[in-house]
Amino acid sequence: MKKMSSGGTMEIEMDQACAGIKGTTLVVEEDFEKRISTVKVLEGSVEVTIKESDKVISVESGQRLDVDSEQNYMLKEFNINEELENWSDLSYNTTKKAMEEAVVAGSSKTALIVILVLFFFALLFLAIGVFLLIKRKKQDVSVPVTISANKFCSNCGNQLEAHSVFCQKCGKKV
Repeated sequence: MKKMSSGGTMEIEMDQACAGIKGTTLVVEEDFEKRISTVKVLEGSVEVTIKESDKVISVESGQRLDVDSEQNYMLKEFNINEELENWSDLSYNTTKKAMEEAVVAGSSKTALIVILVLFFFALLFLAIGVFLLIKRKKQDVSVPVTISANKFCSNCGNQLEAHSVFCQKCGKKV
């Protein structure tokens, strides 16, 4: 909050408008069904920029500005005391609804993350299992090396002695 207040201004971007706050108390409302952005100033003043036209409108204490989706706007007076009487119930219900939606969204996000993590580990274990199976099959298929005590000449087929370097019958080097 120090960074926000040290500059002296703050901007609130809504669907149809952007409100610049300068040491004031205000209510900002969005009616998404009717596509209307509303700024009500309880104390101080607010500069509201209408998005499409970049038109800046100054809204003073006790005034309300409504901006619709076609960038039409209406500036009119409202009763601050009536607003304050309804404000606590409205803010309570709005906050409660937002918190309930956050819990539902958070729990569904958590469930999705858990499912994705479990799926990842299942794939990992499956990959390890396939790798080990392939490695094991390769070991089973390999031909064992047998050492024969009997050697034969590749030229004439004569049986050689184990330490022979040349064939005794045809003289070829073995």
